[in-house]
Amino acid sequence: MPVSCIKTQRTIDLFNDFVMYDYHSKFGQIKKDYLAKDILVTTEFNPEGVGYVDIRDVYNPVSYNIINP
Repeated sequence: MPVSCIKTQRTIDLFNDFVMYDYHSKFGQIKKDYLAKDILVTTEFNPEGVGYVDIRDVYNPVSYNIINP
């Protein structure tokens, strides 16, 4: 059953490469989608960096129960 949602974007002024989207319905928060871009990867032996990665966290409900009064 599809649920109508509103999509909101949160931003942090200090981190331009961090994008956060939240999805809310009349039943509460339905989804989170967070993306951090261009994160420098370092190692103990290569502290100046070995490359860049993007990290994405997506939170989806696996089940929900909507009770109509």
